[in-house]
Amino acid sequence: MKDSKYTESSDSSFYDLWERIKDTRLSKHEENSVKKLEKNFTIDETQEGEYNLKIILAGDGAVGKTSLRRSYLGEGFESKYQQTIGADFAIHETEIGYSKVKFIIWDLAGQLKFHQVRNAFYKGSHGALIVCDVTNPTSFDNLRHWINELWKSNDLGPVPFMIVGNKYDLFRNQIHHIVPKERVERVARIINYETLTKHKFSTKSVITSAKTGEGVTKAFKQLAIQIIAYQRLRARQEKK
Repeated sequence: MKDSKYTESSDSSFYDLWERIKDTRLSKHEENSVKKLEKNFTIDETQEGEYNLKIILAGDGAVGKTSLRRSYLGEGFESKYQQTIGADFAIHETEIGYSKVKFIIWDLAGQLKFHQVRNAFYKGSHGALIVCDVTNPTSFDNLRHWINELWKSNDLGPVPFMIVGNKYDLFRNQIHHIVPKERVERVARIINYETLTKHKFSTKSVITSAKTGEGVTKAFKQLAIQIIAYQRLRARQEKK
């Protein structure tokens, strides 16, 4: 597919990171470090707060970003693919524990021709769902492009994100298992180590089906938890 490959930027540390992690595993020492660091990234759900969170849905075209958004908002599933032109927008209010959260959701077109349009929408975003299609290995490999684009185009710099492996209903119905759940989880664990140690936020993964609704609410809730934990940590550090 013409739009499926992206040019790798030579000054991008995230591309270098992806090459290092794709065939490696965390050592026992690194696993223990993650467990210690993640204690700082759980939130006290009894603590009250109000959060307006601008989040991005990013990933290759046709991985199901719009379907995930529609599923989360209770708008149903459309089996016929409709390309997003530039960007689409929605607002959703929810509660996490005693905190009120307003999601400002920007669903960005994944085709290469919309690259310049997307850049403006990244600015001011607090986090992202980076989506791949588990039946399309190219979309999985391109996750590195989307993470890099998010961080480089956002004026807030590196921000929390979730790795989302979508279309799991198709994965289970196919004879060939192309991107196993374990592979998505393994890559997320290694990225988690990097983001915890270098940027002070955690990175998680989730397997979803926009068609059945599996994992969809979990993806948005977990992203909110990651962002809130990061913001609270930064607030504590600024008070010192």
